[in-house]
Amino acid sequence: MTLFKDRLKELRLENELTLKELGQKLRYSESTMSMYKSGECHPKTSEDY
Repeated sequence: MTLFKDRLKELRLENELTLKELGQKLRYSESTMSMYKSGECHPKTSEDY
């Protein structure tokens, strides 16, 4: 199973975006994007509720 942080990096690089640019497009803070990148957290899904 692919981890969210790995898939995020893969898609970000395919689209030639920095972490900051992606965060701006998604309207997420730099700290949130940093936590996603490091695997400290991930976006909530319907399974989390």
